[in-house]
Amino acid sequence: MTYNGFFQSLPQVVVGAISPRSDVGMTMEYLGLGAMAKMVAALLALVAMPPIALSLIRPLLSLAEHPAFIASARARTRFAFQIATLPALCAILLIIPFRVPRELIEVVILPVVVTVIGIAWLQAGAWRVSAVKTEGGSAMAPIIYPLGALLILLLVFQLLLRPGVRFF
Repeated sequence: MTYNGFFQSLPQVVVGAISPRSDVGMTMEYLGLGAMAKMVAALLALVAMPPIALSLIRPLLSLAEHPAFIASARARTRFAFQIATLPALCAILLIIPFRVPRELIEVVILPVVVTVIGIAWLQAGAWRVSAVKTEGGSAMAPIIYPLGALLILLLVFQLLLRPGVRFF
């Protein structure tokens, strides 16, 4: 959730600084931000991405059920791929319905780019982290409850929020 919160929002600051017709762009206009303030916000968002992704590696690796799963650089890289990278790439399929109806670039390409930016940093840094204490023994929760919540959220989003919120 932390990853998604940061890496769905930080790129929006960059998009908002470039595109005044985007949601964040309209918000920046409404708040009266000038070109320099928008540029500074976009640069701060870009600079924040690598350290945020790298700070999430240790908590991610601590999810390993057994220390052997993260004992070597290769094992940590493989574990990060299995537990974060692959699920993040698969999650794109769940993100797309929230972006419909829009242009193809907004529906598909933007979620792909946003996901790849953050997960690339996280995956790239997994090999270098060591001395992680594993929590071990985490049980898998039933997927029906999060899936139901996702469907309810999609309905709320498509029926209530999609028509848009007028800023002026």
